[in-house]
Amino acid sequence: MKHFGCRAAWLVWLVGCTSDPSLLDSGRFVVDLDGATLPDSAVRPRDSGADTAPPEPECHLATDCDDGDRCTLDDCIDGECLPGRSVEGYSCGGDFECGDCGPCIGICLRACERNVTDSGGCPGTETCGLEWSGCFRGCLSQAECRVYYVDLNDNGEKDDGETFPDERSDGWCDPATRRCGHSAPPSNPDVHAGAICERASDCEADGVCFPAFNGFPDGYCSKRGCDVPGLECAPGGRCQIRGVGFHHCLAACEVGREAGIPDLVLGLTGHSPECRVGYTCFWGGVPGSREGGCLPGNYNAITEPNIGELCMADSDCYSPFALGFCLSGVCSVADCISPDLPTDLCGTSECYFNPSFSSNSACLVPCTSPDECATGLACGEEISPGTTHCTTLCTDDAECQVGYSCSAVGADRVCQPT
Repeated sequence: MKHFGCRAAWLVWLVGCTSDPSLLDSGRFVVDLDGATLPDSAVRPRDSGADTAPPEPECHLATDCDDGDRCTLDDCIDGECLPGRSVEGYSCGGDFECGDCGPCIGICLRACERNVTDSGGCPGTETCGLEWSGCFRGCLSQAECRVYYVDLNDNGEKDDGETFPDERSDGWCDPATRRCGHSAPPSNPDVHAGAICERASDCEADGVCFPAFNGFPDGYCSKRGCDVPGLECAPGGRCQIRGVGFHHCLAACEVGREAGIPDLVLGLTGHSPECRVGYTCFWGGVPGSREGGCLPGNYNAITEPNIGELCMADSDCYSPFALGFCLSGVCSVADCISPDLPTDLCGTSECYFNPSFSSNSACLVPCTSPDECATGLACGEEISPGTTHCTTLCTDDAECQVGYSCSAVGADRVCQPT
């Protein structure tokens, strides 16, 4: 088994890194807020100009100052509270840019404590988000908790005019948490994660519906923040972070149960036996356990292995157990370290692994020369430093085949015909 590092190329399919190898805890799908909005403060661009940058702060906590209720860049410099630009609401590229203020989701949010009893320290009408532990605009009325969405123009986004009143919902706006809540549907009180849905009111108490237009065939019931006491999954669901990126309830399953059943492992109607058609059992990441959660998989009509060949999309790649995907322009199979999957999952390629990265294993074709790779590919270390494998990415001409040179294409360098 080989090791590879956390590379930007993987983020097309997976999100996040973790330093904890005991629980590989990130995922494939970036799920939207399903109606949650940012605080009322507008998103403000950073100041431009080298002469206007504020001094480096010693802290960002407004609570260390006598006045003001927002984090500011200039708070507590040299022990003195000074007026300054608010960090909260400014654009950012990572949590490190927000200091102690809170998480970064493109802008800095105010940090908060997730719970089911209050707003977690968020001010005014804001609520503590169940994914980022940051303050968002909370609900203001019962009516906004009784709505659902229809993608009328099939663009995969929630647009104006696509929100409708949900006459089936008993949703309410909790005045303490400022989050919407609802009961399980009376017609299906035992509903749990993974059920077909069109709207949140089809799902378990306080659940959400991940819609088909977000990549979940026929809709998928879930619940956010299931790691928070009081928001546990209904029986039949499993609280999992890996595969989604945040703690969500997924339909519980065991990895690899379809092994030896070709019609389930491959094909357009493939699925894990415990999941719906089109859904695979995505490993939860706990070593020694085959437990996972049902998530949409890459089931397609390709029946012959093509690991290491050029691709444009996941659908171009051989996909046993729905794990095939296009990695930087080369077909691969992910999660090859998952327990109870066949040991020959990678075929003649090898499984490359790094415990610091999520779904942190993939089948790659090893090489010592570019001539061992498919036409146009390089033999390099770009995806897995310390090893050489067939890839579209290169650092110099020596990694390319005769008749090709390593050239810049956008932000990458790839082998191009000379």
